[in-house]
Amino acid sequence: MDSKPLEAATPVCGGADGEVTVEEDRPEVPQAFCVEDEKSANWVVLKITQCRAYRDRVDAWAAREKARAQRDEDFFLRFFGRQLEGWTSEQVQKLNGRRKSICVPAGTLGFRRQQDKIVIDNEKSLIVWAKKHVPAAIEIVEKLHKTPINEYFAQTGEIPPDCHLEQGYDKFYIS
Repeated sequence: MDSKPLEAATPVCGGADGEVTVEEDRPEVPQAFCVEDEKSANWVVLKITQCRAYRDRVDAWAAREKARAQRDEDFFLRFFGRQLEGWTSEQVQKLNGRRKSICVPAGTLGFRRQQDKIVIDNEKSLIVWAKKHVPAAIEIVEKLHKTPINEYFAQTGEIPPDCHLEQGYDKFYIS
């Protein structure tokens, strides 16, 4: 395979901020770089593995931050939720039924009517009842597990009906 230098960027579709080019959205690469030897191949593999490690660090950081934000929200709701609800109720009552919500600079507090709903207490006995009275509520799920099919093929060499054999190949990977 011939190595070609990285070509000039071509425009791609952009968002509402205007057109974005590939060149603006890609990492720095030396001018006219191409993979032509072990050193240049290693440089690209290093960049790819660094990107993956960075993505993993960002994912871990984001997960920690989301968990922290959830803990903080839970704290504020637990300690101040009833107070907010009571204050909001007082403010809504002062409006004499004209509104069911109050706007404050950081958001909106209010009340929404929740519809009546059925709460299932015993699913097993409800299934027995539903089979007789509401059969449309029952779903029978069949799922095929591929591992036993592969084991069957490995033991017998027989390809089951409605299947075909895809020949194995060397898949390119970077790790």
